[in-house]
Amino acid sequence: MRTSLTTCLWIIVCLPPSVQSQDLVDQSVTQRQGAKGPSSADGAVDRAAPRKERQRDRSLPQISVIDKLLAVESALNSSLKRNSEAEWASDYQKLYGRFRKDGHPSSIRDEGKTQAYVALALGVKASDAVLALKARDLESLNVCAEQIDLLARNLGATDGELSMAGTVRHYANKKQWFSAFLALGRMQRDVTNYLESSLEKRKRDLAILVATGGWLQGGRVVTHVIDKHYTEWSSNVLREPRLVSLLQENLAGVDPAYLNDELVGKILKALPEIRRLVDVGLNDPVKREDVRKLHSIFDGFVEDIMTGPVKKVDEAPKAPVKPAAPQEAPKELPKSTPPVVPPPPPSAQATPLPKGAPETVPSVPVAAPSEEAPAAKAAEEPSNQKPVPPVVQTSSPPESPSASSGTTKVVALALLGLGAGFFAFRKFRG
Repeated sequence: MRTSLTTCLWIIVCLPPSVQSQDLVDQSVTQRQGAKGPSSADGAVDRAAPRKERQRDRSLPQISVIDKLLAVESALNSSLKRNSEAEWASDYQKLYGRFRKDGHPSSIRDEGKTQAYVALALGVKASDAVLALKARDLESLNVCAEQIDLLARNLGATDGELSMAGTVRHYANKKQWFSAFLALGRMQRDVTNYLESSLEKRKRDLAILVATGGWLQGGRVVTHVIDKHYTEWSSNVLREPRLVSLLQENLAGVDPAYLNDELVGKILKALPEIRRLVDVGLNDPVKREDVRKLHSIFDGFVEDIMTGPVKKVDEAPKAPVKPAAPQEAPKELPKSTPPVVPPPPPSAQATPLPKGAPETVPSVPVAAPSEEAPAAKAAEEPSNQKPVPPVVQTSSPPESPSASSGTTKVVALALLGLGAGFFAFRKFRG
């Protein structure tokens, strides 16, 4: 009697949920068939489509580095003799100090002026915050929370989406690490949900870039740990070809403005190679050289996101500009020096004075400071003295020396003629 009563009560409790679930199944089937009704003659409902033909949600899931970190811990606990999560704190402290990046907008690629880089950096800092949380590092966790707040506000997030940042700090100050971890995950979901719910496609695509940045930083850390403590069992943690394919599919569909960017394009082109390296069997290992290749790829992309080559290009031309100014100054000095050279003395101009007036030469610089006084004397002398005219004429002849030689020849010939005539006249009288 008691058994039958218990059975009846169990049927009464379970019957409504089963009926309700059956109604939901019938409703979903009807929606898929377009309200066509049963296909068979006896009223039986068509069965669901085969599994390979079902449509799957191809949207990118919430990616967090915590999943891989927990898997690595589980794979290495026995070899590293770790018995609790607290014993990993010192390891995570070293990992955070090695791989953390400054997430201030002014320190990342393009100084936070490009939203694609801000979204990628936001994902990187979300992974850094998980490392700081696992390291039980309160100060580092607060720094990560502050930088996540700045990056998210750069993308348009408000106090509503970032309200959990204070909650993360509250639990961390009380050393309630598990609650702080939940609050951190909630804050990340609030930001990504804000981006995904936007009416603008470009803003929705930023959520994909956030997930990509977190995945790159998480892969950077995990591949380092696996390479340092390599075992075939732990390397299988990296086997995630479906996730890489899903990431490639979503990233290829973002706005062309993001795809045309050099860095985003490089990440998209590298995903097929990453998928090839992690596409191993269910229990097969990832080779150690492949683990190192993966780490090199992840490390290079994170460095480009958080530091980038843009700063280095801008700083290069600034160095030679400073010495250019002092080099131009001495060039102007020779321009001002020529006027310093003294003009030729006036005595140089007085040298071509007439040869017949030597007595007047010493009196010129003493008697008259100007050049008009010797000229006035030279003008007065021809009126009183007869031999002066040839002297005046000899002052200008230096220009034609042939004329003076010609006059002397004429005078000599005239004298010879006079002499010859004089001697002929005396002979004639005698």
